[in-house]
This record gives sequence, structure tokens and C-alpha cells, in this order.
Amino acid sequence: MHDFGNLFEEAIRRSVREAVQEGMKHRGLVDVDGAAAYLQLSRSTLFEMLGNGEVKAVRRGRLVRFDLNDLDDWARLHKG
Repeated sequence: MHDFGNLFEEAIRRSVREAVQEGMKHRGLVDVDGAAAYLQLSRSTLFEMLGNGEVKAVRRGRLVRFDLNDLDDWARLHKG
């Protein structure tokens, strides 16, 4: 029997990823809101994770972008 919760979560994750990628100038990079939505976390939690080195980001001045591949890696490491 299928685990419909996991299938649904994966479908949402894929849809968010596709929508975010389509709207980005640099394919594969998302802003803070996109990364938070992708991981289903709050912005403040994401910034906390960034501050303690749990996730990686590309920074240029105040501009912060997250690579979707890095976010996928983080999710795989914390899958439980």
C-alpha cells in the first residue's frame, strides 16, 4: 500500500521547486521565501539554520540565495 502522505508531500515539493525555478533568473537558486516554502519552514527558522551553518547560501551583500540542490541534500540528511 502506498504512503499517500509521502506521495502528496513529494508532489508539493516538486511543484514548488518547478514554480520557483521558473521564476528565477539563475536556475536552481531561490530567495529566502522560496527556500522556506520549499523546505516548509519559517523564514526565521531558515535564517537560524543559516546562522549555525546547517544550510549553505550564496551571498552578495544583503542578497541571499539558496541552491535547490543544497536544500535537497539537507532534506535527505534529515529524513527520518
